[in-house]
Amino acid sequence: MMPRKSVKVLVVGQTPPPFHGQAIMIDMLVKGPLADVSLHHVRMAFSDKIDLVGKLQVSKIPHVFSLILQIVWMKVRFNPTVLYYPPAGLIKSL
Repeated sequence: MMPRKSVKVLVVGQTPPPFHGQAIMIDMLVKGPLADVSLHHVRMAFSDKIDLVGKLQVSKIPHVFSLILQIVWMKVRFNPTVLYYPPAGLIKSL
């Protein structure tokens, strides 16, 4: 029997704070033990308060570039085979 090969997953997503459904679930994913899965996490931290989620702010723009650099670095360092990026929720109507 051949030994199992570990799957390397890069998770890109928000974890608390702020506390909301998707952030809590991603936090559980990256903290929970998964057999034969090696998780690496790049934290999206656009908002630290729930009332700032989904609102455009100039201060969030540099974070996008920081995220891109972190993702590239994780790809080079760990060579993940899977990228897990959950899409954002629906945008509030204007």
